[in-house]
Amino acid sequence: MIGSKDFTTPIEFQKQQKKLKLRKSYLVLGVVIILVMIIGITQTQNKEIPMISAYQFTSKLVKDVTGYNKSIGSGHYNNSYTIYDSSQRYFNIEFYQNESLAKQRYYQLDEINEYIRKIDDSSQFTKFLSHVQSPYFISEGYVEKNIVIIFDASIDENIKTQYLNAFKKLAKQNTVEPSRSDLLEIEKLSTEIIKERFMQVMQKTDELLTIQMLNHEIDQKTIEQDNIFLKDIPMFEKYYQRWNQYAELLKSHSFEGSELQKSLQKELKEKVYKQGEYTVGQDILAGYYIAVSQDHPQMESIYQQYSWKQDTIFYLKDDQKVSISKDVLLYSLENSPKLNTEGFTSGVFKVGQHIEPGTYELKAQSRYPCDYWIVDQSGLSDFVEQMFNKYHSLKYRKVKNDQMQTITLKEGQYLFLIEGKLEKK
Repeated sequence: MIGSKDFTTPIEFQKQQKKLKLRKSYLVLGVVIILVMIIGITQTQNKEIPMISAYQFTSKLVKDVTGYNKSIGSGHYNNSYTIYDSSQRYFNIEFYQNESLAKQRYYQLDEINEYIRKIDDSSQFTKFLSHVQSPYFISEGYVEKNIVIIFDASIDENIKTQYLNAFKKLAKQNTVEPSRSDLLEIEKLSTEIIKERFMQVMQKTDELLTIQMLNHEIDQKTIEQDNIFLKDIPMFEKYYQRWNQYAELLKSHSFEGSELQKSLQKELKEKVYKQGEYTVGQDILAGYYIAVSQDHPQMESIYQQYSWKQDTIFYLKDDQKVSISKDVLLYSLENSPKLNTEGFTSGVFKVGQHIEPGTYELKAQSRYPCDYWIVDQSGLSDFVEQMFNKYHSLKYRKVKNDQMQTITLKEGQYLFLIEGKLEKK
């Protein structure tokens, strides 16, 4: 017969039907397996990893290694912690808002360390950095999730390994609450900037040692122990030699009356103190000082203590806190500069230093009277101490509006003046 022909026999047709059913069964089974896998993965993902605070994570880490809680010092809004063992620092641990920020911090540490190696890559310099616990130090950092751990350069390798293993394990088992949204080191650093910071720290330390030497508050052994860490570091050679000299003079009990003592006293007296916070006996020697305004007559901060205008004399006592405001310079009285006496003025003037001895005409302004006090060296201490009661002092004098008074100023006296004009006769 001409046309299409079905060559499939009944038996062959049955075989094909069975194959088709078998394929469908495999397909269904495959779909079921895939669905089971998806459900399993989803359930695993939905299984909550414990969420703990930064402090809880740090406490767990320390306890896992030591079996008990060591001293944990926090900082930066409780988003970073420092782990100590007695006086030795082990490591810092920092917590960030996300993994990206943590990695930025990690790479930043590597960059900082590279800058430091360019300053000095010697092992002696690394020891120095560990000794002073510098904010810029050659150390090893590790990152897991949103956490960065930074080991101190001096930490024992076995202790570091124990903490590192415990850190990685805990980071996988826990999620730490998001913390900082910024990096702890946000400023742009360079080798030059870091080196300058080191020198500033050394300068401040040297000034502190100088004051302690003059106040007899440091011993030879302490200086020798600290100075060991400066040896063979070229940029600290000046301080190494200087502190060795301190130690030798203390050892031989020959510092008192020495040329070095006189030199240090002169050095501090010539120092000019600018805006900032100071503690007398630590940052500045006790004694008489004069604060000088650079821009405006109405003083702030340090001046409020005596409610005075313009240039003011102070006696600073040990342990006293001194706050120097903007546009004000503080000089030791012996080293204070020439002061302005032109026109109507207010201030404090030492005769023979700020103004010449002699006879003067003191004139009051047309609108206001002039107040003044002439104080001898012997009475300066009491007068300065009782500055709040200056208008009750026996030294108080007044020149009325549009009037003039003749005054005589002698070498070593002090003239305290409010709104007066001086003209030498």
